[in-house]
Amino acid sequence: MMPTVVSRYIGGQILLSTSFVLLAFLGLFAFFDFLADMDRLLRPGVRFADVAISIALGLPARVYELAPLAALIGSIYTLAGLASSSQFTAMRSAGLTTMTALRIMLKTGLLIVLITVVVGEVVTPLAERVSVAMQASNPAISKVGAPLRSGQWVRDSIYEGGKLQRVRFVNFASYQEGKGLVGLNIYEFTPENRMTQWIRAASGVYQGDQRWELTNVELRRFESSGAEPAVALSEQSLATYLWASTLEPDLLSGLYIAPEKMSAIQLWRYQSFLSENQQNIEKVELALAKKTIYPLAVLVMMVIALPFAYLHARAGGVSVKIFIGIMLGIGFYLLNNLFSHLTVVANIPPLVSASVPSVLALFGGLLALWWVNRV
Repeated sequence: MMPTVVSRYIGGQILLSTSFVLLAFLGLFAFFDFLADMDRLLRPGVRFADVAISIALGLPARVYELAPLAALIGSIYTLAGLASSSQFTAMRSAGLTTMTALRIMLKTGLLIVLITVVVGEVVTPLAERVSVAMQASNPAISKVGAPLRSGQWVRDSIYEGGKLQRVRFVNFASYQEGKGLVGLNIYEFTPENRMTQWIRAASGVYQGDQRWELTNVELRRFESSGAEPAVALSEQSLATYLWASTLEPDLLSGLYIAPEKMSAIQLWRYQSFLSENQQNIEKVELALAKKTIYPLAVLVMMVIALPFAYLHARAGGVSVKIFIGIMLGIGFYLLNNLFSHLTVVANIPPLVSASVPSVLALFGGLLALWWVNRV
């Protein structure tokens, strides 16, 4: 009975403190984002509400990023408070062992991990899609620079029996979910880089099963041999044309959404698509590795926080411990960023660079827990 009551009490206090810390951090980052976006308010046609909504839609991504830091500070605040009021000492006298306390921390951490994963896998991608749609409807509020004058370019490779059959270079002026592609030009080549077909269409709407319905289509077929220039064989004008392609809306979203704001499933599909088309996948691989490992950092932060409950007689007050916790959290955040850059600079495998900071932090937390139990 005692472990159940204690587990609920400690877990509830940690969740409450973590929520408070997270809300405080979100408010702080929202303020910083607003200061950074002040210049957008000076653009014609931009309202304060537009900027505020845009900032709010970016907060779910902040939740995923700040969850380990909030869990660390919230846990330290709770445990330091219990230690300073001698509640933790009373719990230990009643039979609360270090392993039981660690299990309570990890169980609470698993709940925070679950919430973090839901936010990162569901809420953040949805919020980012709404944000992209807002920016498409009102370019004045866009955070990115002006698009290329020629529009967006995507490579689409067609394989049959594991062998490359055709290569397409797809150019379009814009893309909006639900409305489709606008201003398409599709250039098709053989594996030997000989042009075979050119399709121009006013728009294209995804029909499912890797098929797009193009409207107001001009289709030209070519023949080329050796070093001779391509010769047009036929030319057609069609009201509609069903175009088969491996391009799908989720893949096209990768052109407008940062990898760290995509779900793990989207990242995996986008990585496969880029790999098949022989494009750089380093950033996507790193984002996928961090998406897999980063939520588990919450559990590591719980391990780091637990030793603070044993320092009531040998350390400063709650404020000092919170300050130490903030420094540890910032150090962990900087270490994560450092290893992210090493992936590109030193060619370290993404999974290794995403895991090393958490492994080092876990080792440090377990070492500190061992030390406080001995002293």
